[in-house]
Amino acid sequence: MEYAKEIMQLMEEIKYGWVDKEGNPHTKLENMIEMYMLQTPEEVMKSKVGVCWDQVELERYYFKEKGIDIKSYFIVYNDGKKFPCHTTMSFEDNNKFYWFEHAWDMHKGIKEFDSEESLLEEVKKHFIELELKNGYDNNEIYIYNYKKPEKKLNTLEFYKHCQNGVIVKRG
Repeated sequence: MEYAKEIMQLMEEIKYGWVDKEGNPHTKLENMIEMYMLQTPEEVMKSKVGVCWDQVELERYYFKEKGIDIKSYFIVYNDGKKFPCHTTMSFEDNNKFYWFEHAWDMHKGIKEFDSEESLLEEVKKHFIELELKNGYDNNEIYIYNYKKPEKKLNTLEFYKHCQNGVIVKRG
């Protein structure tokens, strides 16, 4: 578990934001759909800025360096209009499951669970709390386990990539 704490400490230098196709950093999500391009872990380390998508890929990189497998998750309200989402990751250690969260400030940290199911229920619960004020319905939630993207993706390509993963929870 010490390795996870070390990685969380490394992540502290990364701020929430995104980098456009020209390499300009942004702290507001305006124009992200048109201008966003997923950064490589090396680019995130250099820019020190990343949305949850970028941060999960940097976390994947750090965990891989330590020889630890992770699972990455894409949670989305599939409402047919705006598709609010979040990506996060987990790892398993000594028959326990850990939610590793850096990008979502109010849930930042490493939380322990007895099962992957209970971990995902917790993520879903917090996601619903965040989005309830926007009028979303629980039945429209999907959680996908997605693999590492093999190339840089724009916003729509990233959504499609994640939604081609395995649905691990619905509604």
